[in-house]
Amino acid sequence: GINAEYGVCCGGYHSCALTGPWTGYQSTFAEELRLSFRNNVLTDLEMQVSNKTFKVHKAIISARCPVIYKLLQTSKADNTLILSDKINPDLFDAVLEYLYTDRAGISTSNANEIQYLAMNFKLERLASICQRKQKKANFSLPEPTLAKDIKSLLNNNIYSDISF
Repeated sequence: GINAEYGVCCGGYHSCALTGPWTGYQSTFAEELRLSFRNNVLTDLEMQVSNKTFKVHKAIISARCPVIYKLLQTSKADNTLILSDKINPDLFDAVLEYLYTDRAGISTSNANEIQYLAMNFKLERLASICQRKQKKANFSLPEPTLAKDIKSLLNNNIYSDISF
């Protein structure tokens, strides 16, 4: 099918070309999720951190982050989640990037702060990545979780209004 503004033009079983903001990128699931986040495509939740608002997808971030899942379950606001004003928005952006892609812009200068956020949001793999970056240790990381988390989301009908 073809969607003129955003979508996928499929020419066969696995032959697809991305359209809209994705044009020109090699398609991977993580990259498509990242671009959907960065381009605010069909977002359904605003997360306020300090003075910055992030537009995100409830299904994706709640499947990836148990703390955010719990917050959404107990929050009275349907489309807005206000987090601490003590969180650095740039560091939170790196955490969101990780939730969407299993990768984050971690440097030796921000690894400690991102690790602190990761531990508070119960993101064990991200915390391990930060620890490795700080110590430059040579130890193995837990397996990437993006595909497993999305599969669990779909298999458990957490968002039953999503259908394929």
